[in-house]
Amino acid sequence: MMQKLRHSYENLEEKVVERTQELQEQKLIVEAKNHEIVESIQYARFIQQALLPLESEIQASFDEDAFVYYAPKDIIAGDFFWFEKRGHLSWFAVADCTGHGVPGAMVSVLCINALSQSLALNPEQPTGQLLDHVRELVVQTLTKEARSVKDGMDISLACFNHQTNVLQWTGANNPLWIFREEEILVTSPDKQPVGQFDGAKPFTTHEMRLEANDWIILFSDGYADQFGGPKNKKYKYATLRDFIQAHKAKSGPELKQDLKTEFENWKGNHEQTDDVCVMGIKIKV
Repeated sequence: MMQKLRHSYENLEEKVVERTQELQEQKLIVEAKNHEIVESIQYARFIQQALLPLESEIQASFDEDAFVYYAPKDIIAGDFFWFEKRGHLSWFAVADCTGHGVPGAMVSVLCINALSQSLALNPEQPTGQLLDHVRELVVQTLTKEARSVKDGMDISLACFNHQTNVLQWTGANNPLWIFREEEILVTSPDKQPVGQFDGAKPFTTHEMRLEANDWIILFSDGYADQFGGPKNKKYKYATLRDFIQAHKAKSGPELKQDLKTEFENWKGNHEQTDDVCVMGIKIKV
C-alpha cells in the first residue's frame, strides 16, 4: 500500500514539474510577444512624432510664448497638433481623433494627411472651407463599398494673418478661447465632428481681429476630463479656464510648465483618462 502511495506521489511530482516547465515556457513566449508588440508601438510613436510639428516651428512664426502641452495617455495618441506656415498665413490646430492608443493614432495619421492635402489645394481658403474638404477626404477614405468606419475627429482649427492680425477659426465640437486682459472671449464650435455624421452641414468660419498680448488657446477634451483631486472628479473646463486666466501673465514656457504641474497634481495616483493637448499662442503686434 505504501509503495503504491509512493508511486502515485512520484507521478504527481513529475506532473507538477512538467506543468511548471510548460507554464514557464508559455510565460517566456508571452513575454517575447509582448516585447515585440511594445517595440512595434514604440516605433509607431517615432513615426507619429515625425508627423507632428516641432514646438520651435510654431515659436518661429510667433515667438517664445507659443507652446504645446502634449501628454498622450498611451505610447501613441489619438490627439495631435498641427501647424503649417504659408507666406503671411500661419495655420494651426489641436485635434482629438476617435479613440486613443493604436486605433486613435491610425486615425490621427489619416487626419493629419487630410489637413495637409486640403491646405495644399488652396492655402488661402477660409478655415471652414478647409475643414469641409478635410471631412470629404476622411469620409471617402473610411468608406469603402459595404464597409463603413464612423471614425473622425473633433478639432479646433485656426489661421492667423500676420499682415492684418486677423484670426480665422473653425471648430468641430471643440471651442476657441481668447484671453484678453480681464476678458475671456469664447467662440462656440459647430456641433458636428469631422467624419460621417447625420445632418452634416458646412463648417462655419469665424473671423476676429486680435490685439497685442491676446492669448489664443486651443485644446482637446483630455485635460478637462481628467479625473482626480480629493473626490476623484473631473477637472472641468471652467477650472481650466480660470487657471489659465490666473497664470496668463507668465511666459509661454512658464504657463506650459504650470499646466503640466497642475495636471499631474490633479491626476495624482489616478490613471490618465485620455490624451491631453493644449496649444497656446500669444500675439505680439
